[in-house]
Amino acid sequence: RGSVQHDATGKPVRMLGMVHDITEANTISQELRASEERFRELFEQASDGIFLADIDGCYTDVNEAGCRMLGFTRDEIIGKSITDLIPPEDCARLDEAKEWLFQGHTHVDEWTLRRKDGSLLPVEVSAKILSDKRWQGFVRDISERKQTDEQLRRAAIVFDNTTEAILIADSERRVIACNNAYTQITGFEASDVVGHSPHVHRSGYHDETFYRALWKSLDDTGRWQGEIWNRRKDGVPFPAWVKYSVVKNDNGARTNYVAIMSH
Repeated sequence: RGSVQHDATGKPVRMLGMVHDITEANTISQELRASEERFRELFEQASDGIFLADIDGCYTDVNEAGCRMLGFTRDEIIGKSITDLIPPEDCARLDEAKEWLFQGHTHVDEWTLRRKDGSLLPVEVSAKILSDKRWQGFVRDISERKQTDEQLRRAAIVFDNTTEAILIADSERRVIACNNAYTQITGFEASDVVGHSPHVHRSGYHDETFYRALWKSLDDTGRWQGEIWNRRKDGVPFPAWVKYSVVKNDNGARTNYVAIMSH
């Protein structure tokens, strides 16, 4: 920094200069730029959508994953309000979440966002208020999870309401679940059999050779069916038609055994 001093006539008479070592300032500036570049790289490469909005709830930035998720370009999202991308009925819940966020908490919940084509996308949002009062939201597409949950819900309805007894065992042949029909047919409650071997049903009508052949068929072909004399909880034997099958994972390893019993 420098300046020139003049006399009463305006003639320059002296030059003053000050030198300041900016090595540390330059280092800090370079580190800050590097940090910002690393943040931007992580921001853009994140698999989840990342949305930033100002204190009024208007979007100021979004990453590529967020754009793909909703079908908008970045320019189309920036400037929109948070309320532009949620159904009107969720606005009251947004106000409640805002109060919670401005108390310094993180808010994690499921929401529905409106895509550019008008379709609704189920998402999980983890939101917080940054130190500069901006909103930050990490958004994850959970549509596939929702579909899986619905499939599991329907499967559970069938499992609990079918008239055939169903018994599920793990890879070690320990029972992990049974349905209502199983209890009605055998008298055994889930608490009687879960964690135990299906041997509790053996009536004594079949010898070990019979069961070894059954399990060998399961190991070799993945299925077996036939008539078996089982016993109820009260000890009374009864004939049943049983279908056994093996469940494998994507790697081909056995994970479960399923038995379906008709009386």
